[in-house]
Amino acid sequence: MITVFQKPKAVFNVYPTDVINNSQVVVFTNFSYDGVTWLWNFGDGNTSVEESPWHKYESEGTYKITLVVTSKDGCTDSVMYKSPVVVDYETGKIRFPNVFKWNGSGPTGGYWNDNQLDDNTFRPFFTNVTEYNLQIFNRWGVLIYESSELHKGWDGYFGHANLALQGVYVWKVIGRYADGTYFNKIGDVTFLH
Repeated sequence: MITVFQKPKAVFNVYPTDVINNSQVVVFTNFSYDGVTWLWNFGDGNTSVEESPWHKYESEGTYKITLVVTSKDGCTDSVMYKSPVVVDYETGKIRFPNVFKWNGSGPTGGYWNDNQLDDNTFRPFFTNVTEYNLQIFNRWGVLIYESSELHKGWDGYFGHANLALQGVYVWKVIGRYADGTYFNKIGDVTFLH
């Protein structure tokens, strides 16, 4: 008598396949069937036996991912993911203008768009920033504005729609770039009416 065992099928997905900062994790979703054990090889010397693991890559590089699935009868199937995981920590930068002017019509909330020229909002010009906190202080050192949203700058108003006086204000920004580097910058900006 011949016994035929069901062969498992190894199938999985990876997200994301492009890692740009050192705090990102890669999630491996297992769609295999007829398997009872799994052996993942993340391509960087680390492995896992979890069904659908996640992994954090510690170094830049290109990593090929494989999965070996074993059935209850000891049959195996393996597969390599169609594209490698590419880890390339991108450097970042952030800078601010030194002057901006009142829009002459009232509060805007400070929201702005990348494709729009706007000299009525004090806002950052940035690349690869993942964490951010901006504070604006008056000349007496009183905090009058704060934002943790990269696309929300200062429109010159504080409190309940109070227009700030024309003059020089101090800004402070802290945050982190995509490569994991923290930044802490201070400067001043002139607000014109």
